[in-house]
Amino acid sequence: MNLTINGSAVKLDDRQSTVNLDGDRATGESYTIAHHVFNEKGRREIMVAWLLYLDTFTRIYQSWYFAERNLSLDWSETRPLDAPASA
Repeated sequence: MNLTINGSAVKLDDRQSTVNLDGDRATGESYTIAHHVFNEKGRREIMVAWLLYLDTFTRIYQSWYFAERNLSLDWSETRPLDAPASA
């Protein structure tokens, strides 16, 4: 998914997702890498984050909805956009 708002950009890469169904309820885990490009004090910066979403879903009238979403930040780094990635 890509999103651009007011000169900032977000890209989410879903790396692995698992969903377990149980009738009209379901639980899921999604591992995602997020890239956020933004302006900070006149400089372009990038923040990269490894995220884990823990979700609970519910089915209502044949459509699935989020009932609950928890986010865990596993790792993040912010650097100038033109800086090399850390090793």
